[in-house]
Amino acid sequence: TDVESAVIQLRAHGFGIALNSLGAGIGTTRLWLDLQPDFVKLDGYFTQGICRDTRRLRFVESMLRVGEQLGTTVVAHGLETEADLR
Repeated sequence: TDVESAVIQLRAHGFGIALNSLGAGIGTTRLWLDLQPDFVKLDGYFTQGICRDTRRLRFVESMLRVGEQLGTTVVAHGLETEADLR
C-alpha cells in the first residue's frame, strides 16, 4: 500500500515509526502488525484508573508483552496519578 511504501522510505532515511492511540479506533492493532512501528502509544482509555481496574491492568500487561515480542516500545498515554503509574 501507499502507507507501507512511505514507511519503507522513511525508515531508509533513518526515521522511526510511531503508532498513536492504539485501541482508539478500528484497525489500529492491525496497523501494528502491518507497519511494524518502533513505538506504539496506548490510548488513555486503557491506562486511566488502571490501579483500580484489573481488566485494564491485564490488557496493558498483554500489550507490553506483545510489544516486547515484536520489538516495539509501548508508551502509555493518560497516566495522570502516581497510583496509575505504579
